[in-house]
Amino acid sequence: MDALPSEFWTVLPLFAVLGCVVGFLAGLLGIGGGGILVPALYYSGVHLLGDSLPQNELMHAALATSMAVIIPTGLSSSYAQIKRKAVEWNAFSRVAPALVFGVIVGVYAVSEMKSSALQIVFAVGLYFLSALIFFKKEGGVTHQVLLRPFVSYPAASLIGLFSTLVGIGGASLNVPYLARAGVPLHRAIATSSVLGVAISIPAAVGLIGFVYWLAWVLIVPFSVLCAPMGVRASHALPVSKLKIVFAILLCLIATKMAFDVVVP
Repeated sequence: MDALPSEFWTVLPLFAVLGCVVGFLAGLLGIGGGGILVPALYYSGVHLLGDSLPQNELMHAALATSMAVIIPTGLSSSYAQIKRKAVEWNAFSRVAPALVFGVIVGVYAVSEMKSSALQIVFAVGLYFLSALIFFKKEGGVTHQVLLRPFVSYPAASLIGLFSTLVGIGGASLNVPYLARAGVPLHRAIATSSVLGVAISIPAAVGLIGFVYWLAWVLIVPFSVLCAPMGVRASHALPVSKLKIVFAILLCLIATKMAFDVVVP
């Protein structure tokens, strides 16, 4: 790809705004921006980048680029959590290997699937994430058995696989899983930050041939810049209600993407 592709000035404002939105939402809601980032990248490819990206690889590029975007912010938050000694390393060691295995399986699946099939899988994944947000319950009974290998290995493998197919860092699944396993919530969040790196790096490396680097270069600085703004806003805005709005938005995006496959 050229050092400065011809579409640079066309996509610059789009990806700058997208980076701001994704970073702000991540800071505000504590939810990764993959649910917004992947479809935004896909549809920008459909409507703006047809000459530079193969149409049959647009969904692959969207997922791969989303994973690559997660890495810088994931490393930054992980470093901060490690410095605070908030990471539950015992839980990390029980989950991370199987998580990476699931990612590897997911990378293979993404590489082999057609773009239309990935759209359907992504849409189903967004419906599932929306349901998690709608029906999420704080607290509840903990089950130490969730961190025993015969449970944690298959569960973490599925989380890694799902995260790769949907282009997310896995926090929406890892945090409640660790919390239900008895890890205190603040430490579950900290541990999930490090687990997000364990997901995003092998996923991005495995799909590196699909990463749209121009989007990565333009999105990452704005995402990193706006994430702290979202964190500050979270102390003044009704986050619980905004999460419901976000879940509804994810449902609408999932419906749109599925509809485009069924009625091209």
